Amino acid sequence: APTEKVIYFLGKPFWPKGVDVLLKAFRLVSPRFPDYRLVIAGSDEDTSEFTAMAAGLPVEFPGRLPHAEAIRRMASCAVFALPSRTEGVPRVIVEAMAAGLPVVASDVGGIPLLVRDGETGFLFPTEDAPAMAAALERGLSDPARAAGLGARGREIVRSDFAEERVADMWNEAVQEVVPSRCAG
Repeated sequence: APTEKVIYFLGKPFWPKGVDVLLKAFRLVSPRFPDYRLVIAGSDEDTSEFTAMAAGLPVEFPGRLPHAEAIRRMASCAVFALPSRTEGVPRVIVEAMAAGLPVVASDVGGIPLLVRDGETGFLFPTEDAPAMAAALERGLSDPARAAGLGARGREIVRSDFAEERVADMWNEAVQEVVPSRCAG
């Protein structure tokens, strides 16, 4: 269970990762959840544009954190948010799921391979701040359901991303690419 009423973002650079979309969504959600804060971590870039967008909201920009500190902070939060405009398969989502957090993320790139909508978190169309706000509300309005989503995400990470499983997948991929005459 979360120990802090925090929506957590970890990533860089901020524009491709959709921090502006997150701030717009949080502005929509904040009146319904006034005891929640938004923490936007991961970058030491100039945040003045985003700080201006966050005016009047409970938003923190702790900057770039050592990896262990960033993950420790993540583990105490209620929801992880990643509104990327473009993305591969982000490790930070695997880390959030391993920490037991429900994930609210855009439906771009490899994110839907990790986040199962309604099972480990909620997906929304990229660039759509009102849809992200609705997804955040779904994650915040029912803490018991959010805990279940986080627990399911942790289970998936433990089974699908266990060291042995990843090694097996790597070996299978190599076997498909390397001709059998070279394999032995």
